[in-house]
Amino acid sequence: MNKIILITLFLFSLAFPARTQDPLRVEIKAKMENDVFNLMPCGEHGLLVFYQSIRMQDEKQRLWIFTFYDESLEPQREYEVPLAEGVFYKEYLTDSLAGYMIFHNPNNIKDDEFNLQVVKFDYLQKQFSFIRGRISEKAELADAALMKQKVYFGFNMKRYETGLFYADFNKHIFGTIDLNPPDKALVETIYPDRQNGLVRVMVNDFLSRKENQFLLYNFSEEGSLISRLSIKPEDEEIELNSVRMTNSGNKLMLIGTYNNSSGRLSDIKNEDEVISAGLYVSAVEGNRVEFIKLHNFLEFQNFTTYVNASELFRLRRKSMKNPGNPQEYSLNYRLLLHDIQKKDGEYILLAESYYPDYRTVSYITYDYYGRPFPQTYSVFEGYKYFSGIIAGFDNKGNLLWDNGIKVMGLTTFRLEKKLVGFFSGDDLVLAYNTQGKVASEIFDNGITVGDFEYINLEQKYKKDKLMKAANSGIMHWYDSYFICFGYQEIRNNALPGNSRRTVFYINKLAFE
Repeated sequence: MNKIILITLFLFSLAFPARTQDPLRVEIKAKMENDVFNLMPCGEHGLLVFYQSIRMQDEKQRLWIFTFYDESLEPQREYEVPLAEGVFYKEYLTDSLAGYMIFHNPNNIKDDEFNLQVVKFDYLQKQFSFIRGRISEKAELADAALMKQKVYFGFNMKRYETGLFYADFNKHIFGTIDLNPPDKALVETIYPDRQNGLVRVMVNDFLSRKENQFLLYNFSEEGSLISRLSIKPEDEEIELNSVRMTNSGNKLMLIGTYNNSSGRLSDIKNEDEVISAGLYVSAVEGNRVEFIKLHNFLEFQNFTTYVNASELFRLRRKSMKNPGNPQEYSLNYRLLLHDIQKKDGEYILLAESYYPDYRTVSYITYDYYGRPFPQTYSVFEGYKYFSGIIAGFDNKGNLLWDNGIKVMGLTTFRLEKKLVGFFSGDDLVLAYNTQGKVASEIFDNGITVGDFEYINLEQKYKKDKLMKAANSGIMHWYDSYFICFGYQEIRNNALPGNSRRTVFYINKLAFE
């Protein structure tokens, strides 16, 4: 049976003689309400932890602090890196030699300033290099991809305008790729097809207020347009609203979400409002769409294990009364999609379901005559995650199996993936980090193996007691090792001085 192992180092400590072993854990003093620390795994070479400081290099550059840790979570070197004032960290991309971090400022800037900066960290040389660029103001990063030391960006701008750019670290230049999109369109995703040497860009083309199509652009590595293909279901009321891509020999397999529009199309700029009725699978060969198959969530056999069973049965009864139109009824979910994984000829997709959570506040006001009037308003409490959905498909787009894991105790103000899904031999493991514990479940060909389990994360000192946790996460590091991280408030009355501390923590875990 596979299991998660909390790694420890055996050390001797004079300051705390009661502690006989130290967990592989880093703690940095922090504030619970300030989510300022960022991580980038550097494979077996180590780990970067970085944050924005309060110090300026000059009037146009602010210092960011980067600390490099080795595989034992021992700090090796600290760097002070000047970046353009006003930029925000967006995401990272990695390969076997380097990691690339994207920083962007969506706000107004002066004519002589840059609002996009890509920072490369060389794992072997332990050195940074930079490429700066400028894009339209108020743009939002839609997706990014890495291929042969070249970072490709897709941005969505005002009035449904789009842009495609690149930062080439081979030639150390920033450039634009001519996308020539339709009048009203948004970049959906970018896929680096390394097998065929192509950069594939999927664009959501809004044909009307009630109809859309996906446009697949195929570019060479240099940015020359090779082909463009329309992908659209026959049913005009079906709206494709997300996609992930992967190679399948000479074919390109697509898996994503769809919705029954039957009205105005979803605005994917407002990601928390995009709902999905099911998953679709499509295959593209050359410049031809072979098929598009829709799988309504009502077809999934194991939904009762991780969603509201009464709601599922109610909609299934309704759909059975109208078998001629099975897409009319559906469970509607907001989903974050992971990349497609391939295993033994199957294509497996993990999606995280969530909803925006609001709290209603009530109070009484009085008019001039003292008469009471009740008032209410809503307060956004964050995004609450409630399940992880997995599904396996064959190369014809048929649903082979589905299953999932319940998610509890995960709420965040920053919408981002919180689960990991990985193979250990033939077993598929789903896991997440919540409230100082790692929750996990194991599946074999879609069948649950063993029980849903919680493993406590080890604390730094023996008598540490977790009081509060926030912004918990987990990510793959290298081989069978993972990182758990987040913010914790801890109490330990056995320690001298202040018995409470608030930290940003990193724990190293192994799955065996």
